[in-house]
Amino acid sequence: MPKNLVWIVSVGILLAAALASASGSWSRSTFPTSLSPDAISTDQVSSNIGNSVKVEGVVSEVYASRGGTVFVDLDGAYPNEPFTAVIFADDVSSVGDLSAFDGKRVDVSGTIQLYRGRPEIVVSSREQIALAP
Repeated sequence: MPKNLVWIVSVGILLAAALASASGSWSRSTFPTSLSPDAISTDQVSSNIGNSVKVEGVVSEVYASRGGTVFVDLDGAYPNEPFTAVIFADDVSSVGDLSAFDGKRVDVSGTIQLYRGRPEIVVSSREQIALAP
């Protein structure tokens, strides 16, 4: 068998084993998957400002400010995130702890608005943010 073919087969076997373990950098949540039927991607939020939608993406970062506001960035960490779910301090207890969503694919429902030119949905209840099916 030619050396380059042996190398290709070896890489394929290693990749298959890494994907089968589904952990760390090889977690399936980091690979693109199809969206829920009624969801839009973070690439589509800018064309849906003012619309009530379900946005789907992978949680890149969950950050709590000193004032208690929680920011959930999808498909990129601040300042390069295309979309953010915002939970104001008064609503954090209603929404609950979202740290377990880090690295997971989620759906965020609500009306997309712009804040300082950046798209976001304000989340005030747990029903608005959930793991994607």
